[in-house]
Amino acid sequence: MVLGALVVCLVGINAAQEAMGVFPDDLNLRGDYAVNDNTHFHHHHHHHHPGFHNHFDNDDEMGEVDENSKSDGSNGTLQIPLDFIKDLNQHNVSDLLLHYIEEDAVFLQDRFGGDEAEERSAATIPKGAPCMPELQTVNIAASDDPSVLYIPQCTRVERCGGCCSHHLLACQPETKEEIPFKVIKTQYTGGKKLKVLSKEVILVEKHTKCKCDCKVRAEDCNRFQEYRKSECRCACTNYDEEKKCNKNSLTKLWNPDLCACQCRETMQCSTGSYFDQNECKCLPTPVKRRFAPFQRRSYRTQPFPIVPLDDD
Repeated sequence: MVLGALVVCLVGINAAQEAMGVFPDDLNLRGDYAVNDNTHFHHHHHHHHPGFHNHFDNDDEMGEVDENSKSDGSNGTLQIPLDFIKDLNQHNVSDLLLHYIEEDAVFLQDRFGGDEAEERSAATIPKGAPCMPELQTVNIAASDDPSVLYIPQCTRVERCGGCCSHHLLACQPETKEEIPFKVIKTQYTGGKKLKVLSKEVILVEKHTKCKCDCKVRAEDCNRFQEYRKSECRCACTNYDEEKKCNKNSLTKLWNPDLCACQCRETMQCSTGSYFDQNECKCLPTPVKRRFAPFQRRSYRTQPFPIVPLDDD
Protein backbone atom coordinates (compact mmCIF):
# COMPACT_ATOMS: atom_id res chain seq x y z
CA MET A 1 0.00 0.00 0.00
CA VAL A 2 2.80 2.38 0.95
CA LEU A 3 4.88 1.25 -2.04
CA GLY A 4 2.01 1.91 -4.42
CA ALA A 5 1.50 5.40 -3.06
CA LEU A 6 5.23 6.13 -3.43
CA VAL A 7 5.19 5.06 -7.08
CA VAL A 8 2.15 7.21 -7.80
CA CYS A 9 3.89 10.14 -6.11
CA LEU A 10 7.08 9.74 -8.18
CA VAL A 11 5.08 9.48 -11.40
CA GLY A 12 3.23 12.64 -10.51
CA ILE A 13 6.49 14.50 -9.81
CA ASN A 14 7.99 13.46 -13.16
CA ALA A 15 4.86 14.53 -15.00
CA ALA A 16 4.94 17.90 -13.29
CA GLN A 17 8.63 18.34 -14.16
CA GLU A 18 8.01 17.58 -17.83
CA ALA A 19 5.10 19.99 -17.90
CA MET A 20 7.38 22.71 -16.49
CA GLY A 21 10.14 21.92 -18.97
CA VAL A 22 12.43 20.54 -16.27
CA PHE A 23 13.97 17.11 -16.79
CA PRO A 24 15.71 14.87 -14.29
CA ASP A 25 19.08 15.23 -16.03
CA ASP A 26 18.93 18.98 -15.58
CA LEU A 27 18.47 18.72 -11.83
CA ASN A 28 21.79 16.95 -11.27
CA LEU A 29 20.43 15.44 -8.07
CA ARG A 30 23.49 13.46 -7.05
CA GLY A 31 24.14 15.00 -3.69
CA ASP A 32 26.04 17.96 -5.17
CA TYR A 33 23.57 20.41 -3.67
CA ALA A 34 20.26 20.32 -1.91
CA VAL A 35 17.04 21.45 -3.55
CA ASN A 36 15.02 24.05 -1.74
CA ASP A 37 12.21 26.40 -2.53
CA ASN A 38 14.61 29.06 -3.86
CA THR A 39 16.47 26.78 -6.26
CA HIS A 40 16.00 27.90 -9.87
CA PHE A 41 16.47 25.46 -12.70
CA HIS A 42 17.14 26.51 -16.25
CA HIS A 43 16.74 24.04 -19.07
CA HIS A 44 19.61 23.83 -21.62
CA HIS A 45 18.03 21.58 -24.27
CA HIS A 46 17.18 24.28 -26.79
CA HIS A 47 15.21 21.98 -29.06
CA HIS A 48 12.61 21.65 -26.29
CA HIS A 49 12.22 25.43 -26.09
CA PRO A 50 11.64 27.08 -29.48
CA GLY A 51 11.25 30.46 -27.84
CA PHE A 52 14.47 30.19 -25.79
CA HIS A 53 16.06 33.57 -25.24
CA ASN A 54 19.75 33.96 -24.47
CA HIS A 55 19.98 36.56 -21.76
CA PHE A 56 23.62 37.22 -22.54
CA ASP A 57 23.16 38.16 -26.18
CA ASN A 58 22.37 41.71 -25.22
CA ASP A 59 25.38 43.79 -24.21
CA ASP A 60 23.18 46.05 -22.11
CA GLU A 61 22.46 43.22 -19.68
CA MET A 62 26.12 42.25 -19.46
CA GLY A 63 27.34 45.79 -18.91
CA GLU A 64 28.96 48.20 -21.32
CA VAL A 65 32.28 47.17 -22.82
CA ASP A 66 34.78 49.63 -24.24
CA GLU A 67 34.84 49.26 -28.01
CA ASN A 68 38.62 49.66 -27.96
CA SER A 69 38.98 46.75 -25.54
CA LYS A 70 39.72 43.47 -27.19
CA SER A 71 39.93 39.95 -25.90
CA ASP A 72 43.33 38.33 -25.94
CA GLY A 73 41.71 35.11 -27.11
CA SER A 74 43.18 32.93 -24.37
CA ASN A 75 40.71 33.11 -21.52
CA GLY A 76 38.31 35.80 -22.71
CA THR A 77 39.82 38.57 -20.58
CA LEU A 78 39.82 42.12 -21.93
CA GLN A 79 42.96 43.97 -22.86
CA ILE A 80 43.42 47.43 -21.42
CA PRO A 81 42.70 49.98 -24.19
CA LEU A 82 45.75 51.73 -25.57
CA ASP A 83 44.31 55.22 -25.14
CA PHE A 84 43.48 54.43 -21.49
CA ILE A 85 47.09 53.32 -20.91
CA LYS A 86 48.35 56.57 -22.43
CA ASP A 87 46.17 58.49 -19.98
CA LEU A 88 47.43 56.48 -17.01
CA ASN A 89 51.04 57.18 -17.97
CA GLN A 90 50.46 60.88 -17.28
CA HIS A 91 49.96 60.33 -13.53
CA ASN A 92 52.03 59.14 -10.59
CA VAL A 93 51.14 56.30 -8.25
CA SER A 94 49.29 58.52 -5.78
CA ASP A 95 47.09 60.00 -8.49
CA LEU A 96 46.37 56.55 -9.89
CA LEU A 97 45.26 55.24 -6.51
CA LEU A 98 43.19 58.35 -5.87
CA HIS A 99 41.46 58.85 -9.22
CA TYR A 100 41.62 55.55 -11.11
CA ILE A 101 40.80 52.96 -8.46
CA GLU A 102 37.18 52.04 -7.74
CA GLU A 103 35.84 53.77 -4.66
CA ASP A 104 34.57 50.55 -3.09
CA ALA A 105 37.97 48.87 -3.39
CA VAL A 106 39.43 48.17 0.05
CA PHE A 107 43.11 47.42 0.48
CA LEU A 108 44.10 44.57 2.77
CA GLN A 109 44.93 45.90 6.20
CA ASP A 110 46.11 44.33 9.41
CA ARG A 111 42.92 42.39 10.02
CA PHE A 112 44.30 38.91 10.47
CA GLY A 113 47.07 39.51 12.99
CA GLY A 114 50.16 37.36 13.41
CA ASP A 115 53.46 37.41 11.54
CA GLU A 116 51.80 37.97 8.16
CA ALA A 117 50.27 41.20 9.39
CA GLU A 118 53.67 42.40 10.59
CA GLU A 119 55.21 41.63 7.21
CA ARG A 120 52.44 43.54 5.44
CA SER A 121 52.84 46.52 7.74
CA ALA A 122 56.57 46.63 6.95
CA ALA A 123 55.93 46.66 3.18
CA THR A 124 55.58 49.99 1.42
CA ILE A 125 54.18 51.00 -1.95
CA PRO A 126 57.19 51.56 -4.24
CA LYS A 127 57.70 54.85 -5.99
CA GLY A 128 56.73 54.59 -9.62
CA ALA A 129 59.17 55.01 -12.50
CA PRO A 130 57.27 57.17 -14.99
CA CYS A 131 58.63 58.13 -18.38
CA MET A 132 61.00 61.04 -17.70
CA PRO A 133 64.64 62.10 -18.15
CA GLU A 134 66.94 60.25 -15.78
CA LEU A 135 70.68 59.87 -15.43
CA GLN A 136 72.03 57.06 -17.55
CA THR A 137 75.54 55.93 -18.37
CA VAL A 138 76.55 56.59 -21.97
CA ASN A 139 79.81 56.12 -23.83
CA ILE A 140 81.41 59.36 -24.93
CA ALA A 141 83.87 58.07 -27.48
CA ALA A 142 85.41 54.83 -28.63
CA SER A 143 88.15 53.81 -30.99
CA ASP A 144 88.85 50.72 -33.06
CA ASP A 145 92.49 51.04 -32.08
CA PRO A 146 93.02 48.95 -28.91
CA SER A 147 95.89 51.19 -27.84
CA VAL A 148 93.75 54.35 -27.81
CA LEU A 149 91.89 55.40 -24.68
CA TYR A 150 89.61 58.40 -24.23
CA ILE A 151 89.55 60.11 -20.83
CA PRO A 152 86.84 59.97 -19.63
CA GLN A 153 85.43 57.10 -21.63
CA CYS A 154 81.86 57.39 -20.33
CA THR A 155 79.68 59.75 -18.32
CA ARG A 156 76.13 60.13 -17.06
CA VAL A 157 73.62 62.28 -18.89
CA GLU A 158 69.86 62.57 -18.75
CA ARG A 159 68.15 60.16 -21.09
CA CYS A 160 64.53 59.06 -21.27
CA GLY A 161 63.67 56.11 -19.07
CA GLY A 162 60.71 54.58 -17.28
CA CYS A 163 57.80 52.27 -18.01
CA CYS A 164 54.85 52.92 -20.30
CA SER A 165 52.67 49.96 -19.23
CA HIS A 166 52.02 48.70 -22.76
CA HIS A 167 54.06 46.62 -25.19
CA LEU A 168 53.24 48.99 -28.07
CA LEU A 169 54.60 52.04 -26.23
CA ALA A 170 58.13 53.09 -25.33
CA CYS A 171 59.58 56.02 -23.40
CA GLN A 172 60.98 58.32 -26.08
CA PRO A 173 62.48 61.83 -26.17
CA GLU A 174 60.13 64.64 -27.10
CA THR A 175 62.78 67.37 -26.95
CA LYS A 176 66.56 67.00 -26.77
CA GLU A 177 69.77 68.96 -27.00
CA GLU A 178 73.46 68.30 -27.58
CA ILE A 179 76.02 68.91 -24.86
CA PRO A 180 79.68 69.49 -25.83
CA PHE A 181 82.12 67.42 -23.77
CA LYS A 182 85.88 67.91 -23.87
CA VAL A 183 87.80 64.62 -23.73
CA ILE A 184 91.47 63.72 -23.95
CA LYS A 185 92.58 61.17 -26.51
CA THR A 186 95.52 59.12 -25.26
CA GLN A 187 97.51 56.18 -26.51
CA TYR A 188 99.35 53.43 -24.69
CA THR A 189 102.94 53.10 -25.90
CA GLY A 190 104.23 50.84 -23.16
CA GLY A 191 105.27 51.20 -19.56
CA LYS A 192 103.09 52.97 -17.01
CA LYS A 193 102.26 56.13 -18.92
CA LEU A 194 99.77 57.20 -21.59
CA LYS A 195 100.73 59.50 -24.40
CA VAL A 196 98.40 62.44 -25.05
CA LEU A 197 97.41 62.56 -28.70
CA SER A 198 94.86 65.35 -28.75
CA LYS A 199 91.98 67.09 -27.05
CA GLU A 200 88.63 66.62 -28.72
CA VAL A 201 85.15 68.07 -28.28
CA ILE A 202 82.41 65.47 -28.66
CA LEU A 203 78.68 66.21 -28.74
CA VAL A 204 76.51 63.99 -26.53
CA GLU A 205 72.73 63.90 -26.77
CA LYS A 206 70.72 64.91 -23.72
CA HIS A 207 66.98 64.37 -23.42
CA THR A 208 65.06 67.27 -21.87
CA LYS A 209 61.47 66.04 -22.21
CA CYS A 210 60.04 62.55 -22.61
CA LYS A 211 56.74 60.90 -23.43
CA CYS A 212 55.31 57.44 -23.97
CA ASP A 213 54.88 57.07 -27.70
CA CYS A 214 54.35 54.35 -30.26
CA LYS A 215 57.27 52.06 -31.01
CA VAL A 216 56.03 51.66 -34.58
CA ARG A 217 56.21 54.87 -36.58
CA ALA A 218 54.81 55.98 -39.92
CA GLU A 219 58.19 55.51 -41.60
CA ASP A 220 58.10 51.84 -40.61
CA CYS A 221 55.11 51.16 -42.90
CA ASN A 222 55.65 49.80 -46.41
CA ARG A 223 53.84 50.82 -49.59
CA PHE A 224 50.98 48.39 -48.90
CA GLN A 225 50.26 49.83 -45.45
CA GLU A 226 48.78 52.90 -43.84
CA TYR A 227 49.80 54.18 -40.44
CA ARG A 228 47.22 54.22 -37.66
CA LYS A 229 48.51 56.43 -34.89
CA SER A 230 45.72 55.58 -32.45
CA GLU A 231 46.56 51.87 -32.73
CA CYS A 232 50.34 52.25 -32.99
CA ARG A 233 50.54 49.95 -35.99
CA CYS A 234 50.75 49.70 -39.74
CA ALA A 235 47.55 48.38 -41.31
CA CYS A 236 47.40 46.63 -44.68
CA THR A 237 45.49 48.34 -47.48
CA ASN A 238 45.68 45.62 -50.15
CA TYR A 239 42.46 43.94 -49.05
CA ASP A 240 41.87 42.13 -52.35
CA GLU A 241 45.17 40.29 -52.11
CA GLU A 242 44.37 39.30 -48.55
CA LYS A 243 41.03 37.81 -49.62
CA LYS A 244 42.69 35.86 -52.42
CA CYS A 245 45.30 34.59 -50.00
CA ASN A 246 42.68 33.40 -47.51
CA LYS A 247 40.98 31.38 -50.23
CA ASN A 248 44.17 29.34 -50.55
CA SER A 249 44.44 28.90 -46.80
CA LEU A 250 45.60 25.29 -47.11
CA THR A 251 48.89 26.31 -48.71
CA LYS A 252 49.08 30.09 -48.23
CA LEU A 253 49.14 32.31 -45.16
CA TRP A 254 48.61 36.06 -44.96
CA ASN A 255 51.44 37.96 -43.29
CA PRO A 256 49.94 41.12 -41.71
CA ASP A 257 53.38 42.57 -40.98
CA LEU A 258 54.51 42.45 -44.60
CA CYS A 259 51.00 42.59 -46.13
CA ALA A 260 51.98 39.73 -48.38
CA CYS A 261 50.75 36.22 -49.07
CA GLN A 262 53.34 33.63 -48.16
CA CYS A 263 53.59 29.87 -48.32
CA ARG A 264 52.82 28.08 -45.09
CA GLU A 265 55.80 25.79 -45.58
CA THR A 266 58.99 26.11 -47.55
CA MET A 267 61.28 23.27 -48.48
CA GLN A 268 64.68 22.57 -49.90
CA CYS A 269 64.33 21.36 -53.47
CA SER A 270 66.58 18.81 -55.10
CA THR A 271 69.00 19.58 -57.89
CA GLY A 272 67.23 20.56 -61.07
CA SER A 273 64.23 22.08 -59.29
CA TYR A 274 63.36 25.23 -57.38
CA PHE A 275 60.74 26.28 -54.84
CA ASP A 276 57.99 28.32 -56.45
CA GLN A 277 56.45 30.94 -54.14
CA ASN A 278 53.20 30.99 -56.13
CA GLU A 279 52.64 27.22 -56.24
CA CYS A 280 54.29 26.59 -52.84
CA LYS A 281 56.05 23.50 -54.16
CA CYS A 282 59.15 22.43 -56.01
CA LEU A 283 59.04 22.80 -59.78
CA PRO A 284 61.56 21.74 -62.44
CA THR A 285 64.10 24.38 -63.26
CA PRO A 286 63.34 25.68 -66.75
CA VAL A 287 65.98 24.75 -69.31
CA LYS A 288 67.65 27.70 -70.88
CA ARG A 289 68.08 27.23 -74.59
CA ARG A 290 71.22 28.46 -76.16
CA PHE A 291 71.06 30.09 -79.53
CA ALA A 292 73.98 30.82 -81.82
CA PRO A 293 74.67 34.51 -81.96
CA PHE A 294 73.14 36.18 -84.97
CA GLN A 295 75.82 37.41 -87.28
CA ARG A 296 75.01 40.33 -89.38
CA ARG A 297 76.70 40.69 -92.69
CA SER A 298 78.09 44.00 -93.56
CA TYR A 299 77.09 45.18 -96.95
CA ARG A 300 79.03 47.77 -98.78
CA THR A 301 77.13 49.93 -101.15
CA GLN A 302 78.87 50.33 -104.46
CA PRO A 303 78.51 53.72 -106.03
CA PHE A 304 76.89 53.76 -109.43
CA PRO A 305 79.30 54.62 -112.21
CA ILE A 306 78.77 57.99 -113.75
CA VAL A 307 78.23 57.68 -117.49
CA PRO A 308 79.13 60.83 -119.39
CA LEU A 309 76.49 62.09 -121.78
CA ASP A 310 77.24 62.40 -125.49
CA ASP A 311 77.67 65.91 -126.77
CA ASP A 312 75.43 65.22 -129.75
